[in-house]
Amino acid sequence: MEGGFVLEDKPKVEKMAKNSTGASGRKMLADISNMQRKPTTSIQDKKSLPNSATQKEYIEQLQKENAALKKLLADKSMIIDLSGNELHKLRITLQKMQQQNLQLAQSNSQLLAELNSGKDRLKLLQHELGCKNGILIAKQLELEGKRKNKTCQTNDIKKVKV
Repeated sequence: MEGGFVLEDKPKVEKMAKNSTGASGRKMLADISNMQRKPTTSIQDKKSLPNSATQKEYIEQLQKENAALKKLLADKSMIIDLSGNELHKLRITLQKMQQQNLQLAQSNSQLLAELNSGKDRLKLLQHELGCKNGILIAKQLELEGKRKNKTCQTNDIKKVKV
């Protein structure tokens, strides 16, 4: 019957544990008597109070650490200043490059416009030249036709006279 009692008791503990904290029953019933306690401050103060010679050494060590930290801080400040100067130079260089890029883009656009204008003019001149060549060929054919007619007429006149 004790086995039955444990089985009945265990679900109740789990329900209660889950309802209260959401954790399992074992965690709720953990034994905290084995946990170490922090020593009281009075015991720590007594142990940590050094004698006057140790205090001087400790003060000297702290002063050395403080001096080292001040040097590191100065180095850090110097690096930040140098980085700031370098960043400023880079910004100026970037602005110069952007201005130069803008000028190059403008000159490129101007050259492209001149090139397109030149191509259009070339097309017009080629068309004009083609028209003139056509007219010259037509005139030459017309003159040749007139010559042939003249030679035919002179040949006909000579035949008639004979």
